[in-house]
Amino acid sequence: MEFFTYKIIDERKDESNPANPEQVGEPDEENPTKTKDVVKSGMDFSLLKKMGKEGLNLAISHVGDFTGSSAMQNRVNAGAQLVGTAISIAQNPAMGIATLALQMANKAIELAKEKRIDSINVTEATKRAGVSFNQSRL
Repeated sequence: MEFFTYKIIDERKDESNPANPEQVGEPDEENPTKTKDVVKSGMDFSLLKKMGKEGLNLAISHVGDFTGSSAMQNRVNAGAQLVGTAISIAQNPAMGIATLALQMANKAIELAKEKRIDSINVTEATKRAGVSFNQSRL
């Protein structure tokens, strides 16, 4: 069995010392994941942001329940999807447009599947009804 010895040389020109890192701030006794400086400045909005996001998601997902209108729920869902797609295009145009193309392809597949199922249902209903010369029944 052969053994190899590798020597790792750090050639970066970094001025920081990993053995003695810089002190960012003293840990907060109540919440050790945050420093006292952040808590004093009031710049930590993560909890407020999360609560707002969850509240908005709750309201958006239950519009149909509150109004009793599934059409309204469909419009709200479409609007939310449109806003999300616009934001993704603004952040990264290439990925946003790719996402939009995939969403449109998925919607086209869903519509084709729906149309196929409707056609099958109509064919079955026509078979069950029997032959009819009355054109108003077709």
